[in-house]
Amino acid sequence: MRRAVAGLFFFGVASASVPAVLADPVVCDLKAYKAQPGLTAAPDGDSLAVTWAGDDDQQLRLTVAVRDDAPVIDALALRHAGKDWVTLARNLGPDYAVMTGLRRISAQQLEPLYGLGIKITQDVLDSYRWDSFWDAPFDLSVPKPGERFSSSGPPPNGLSGTDQPGLPRKPEEIQRAEANYAVKSCQVKTDGARLEIDFPGVHLGLFDGTLQYTIFRGTNLIRQQIMASTQAAWVAYKYDAGLKGLAIEPASHVRWRDIANTWQDYAFGGQVDSGKASLAAANRVVIAEQTNGSIAIFPPPHKFFWAREVATNMGYNWYRKDSDTSYSVGIRQNEHEDLNEGQGNWALYSARPGTQQLMPVFLYPSLTSSKETAERVLAFTHGDHYKKLPGYQVMQHHYHMYLGQRLLEEHNLDAKLPDLQAIKALGINIVSQIDSVILTGFSVAGTPITQAQRDAGALPPQPDNRPPPMVAMAASVEGARLSSDKDFLVMADQEVFGGPLGGHTDL
Repeated sequence: MRRAVAGLFFFGVASASVPAVLADPVVCDLKAYKAQPGLTAAPDGDSLAVTWAGDDDQQLRLTVAVRDDAPVIDALALRHAGKDWVTLARNLGPDYAVMTGLRRISAQQLEPLYGLGIKITQDVLDSYRWDSFWDAPFDLSVPKPGERFSSSGPPPNGLSGTDQPGLPRKPEEIQRAEANYAVKSCQVKTDGARLEIDFPGVHLGLFDGTLQYTIFRGTNLIRQQIMASTQAAWVAYKYDAGLKGLAIEPASHVRWRDIANTWQDYAFGGQVDSGKASLAAANRVVIAEQTNGSIAIFPPPHKFFWAREVATNMGYNWYRKDSDTSYSVGIRQNEHEDLNEGQGNWALYSARPGTQQLMPVFLYPSLTSSKETAERVLAFTHGDHYKKLPGYQVMQHHYHMYLGQRLLEEHNLDAKLPDLQAIKALGINIVSQIDSVILTGFSVAGTPITQAQRDAGALPPQPDNRPPPMVAMAASVEGARLSSDKDFLVMADQEVFGGPLGGHTDL
């Protein structure tokens, strides 16, 4: 049921119960496609088959179609040069979910504006609201007096004369949705050594847009992403993405390495899942292992994360046993910060009205085992290790490490803190850690210092039962010296606020 017309061909979407003559064809536009060695696309019955050269001597073939208005992967196959095609998976669908909330400006952003005498009007709010760090649009709790970080979050009473509401947040601000499709066309485009297949007609909660598959010549890598926008105001969001419809075969496993780098697996011997089983997987990689090979699923290594105060693994992968015969697997973001931390900072992505939001997930199919596939995936990020560049050092900045205070608690300024060991193992060799000994000539932790106190060297007490500022600073400086080596430098930096410039400064 295919007709080729001037660079177009048609996906058939007829079901067994509907005569083919009554089916509405889906037009696929090939005018922007150019065949090249190692990357070709061609009609294959009611589908589009893309064949390309992958890693080493591997070749891959991805066959996509539209069924019931939704894009599907009819088949994913691989072979070694000169060998027969081996089908790795069939009848896969994209699995997308989104959760949205309302962006608010934070008290931390407002403080320097107030200090400059700026009145917060709607125009001023509109200029700075998207830059919020201390925001947690999914947090419905009521901040308690003195609760950690609560003073940095959005003002509890809102902002008079603007559209920013107060706290607590209302449940109706939060929406959850899964993707649904009304695909009526597709476009195939060659872009250098890559090929893009677009399926417009995606609706994902407040977002509308396109599902895209991108093929990269010379590697097994496939990018699946939704590109969408919203016209709603002040939308902050997170997304989950993956594949559904993977067949449960005798050899099927979900495999991942835990945060101790120990391999774990699930073999689908349990009950059907009511939701996603989150995985705190090392390197953000989960692998679906099938009879003939495996498919690794992982997020973009840098663009998937927003700024946080801590770097604990919040379970960025998932699997779900959907039935006794099929399962799903993918990437996810948590709905809140680690429960041992303050909940006022879980900022999410910002979706300015009309801007295109990208929601990618990467797929890496291979005929190899899970462990070998994982190593191939980690090659994209040098094993999650900073690669040395001749003539340069690798430096990180602004980790709140409490170096001086923690060394004092150890009663050993030469103690080896695990933070520093982990950072060094990543290939970083200059550590600009930050102590929370907040000391200036003006305040300590926000408490003003009088001239008499400055003259006498008598300072207000530090919060949280911290040691006296000068004692902690001295421990930080000496501890930094002792932790440094000829190729590893630890800096005894201090975060200063409450000074005449406003804001925060690192020294």
